[in-house]
Amino acid sequence: MSVQYHDFGIVPIPDKTLGSPSELVAFFRQFDEPMAGELTHPNGFMLTICTDGELATVQFSNTDGEPPYLVALSPLQIVEGSHIFIVTTSDTEIDSKHCLSRAVFEDIACYFLETGERSPAVAWEEV
Repeated sequence: MSVQYHDFGIVPIPDKTLGSPSELVAFFRQFDEPMAGELTHPNGFMLTICTDGELATVQFSNTDGEPPYLVALSPLQIVEGSHIFIVTTSDTEIDSKHCLSRAVFEDIACYFLETGERSPAVAWEEV
């Protein structure tokens, strides 16, 4: 399987097709700056993702924009209170329960690439 990455940056990087977990992880690890975008699977689902250093947040939803919108819950609290992620060029405050480690984020993204489904490794909350 593969996923398409679409960037939300002010100067977006070109869309990219990623075909393997190792390619996906290498793609995300090449960026030092915070990033936001979406991974779209051919099955009609997508992950909206934001990263900032060793932190990330992930939302699972339909590509048609219809609910439900499910946000991954961190298995461990890694920040106090909340964290500001840059989403579509503006600051967005994300509650600490939705702030994931980079490793958990990468696992979720790789599972999504391979299956098109949300990862069972974390709990998900409807928002």
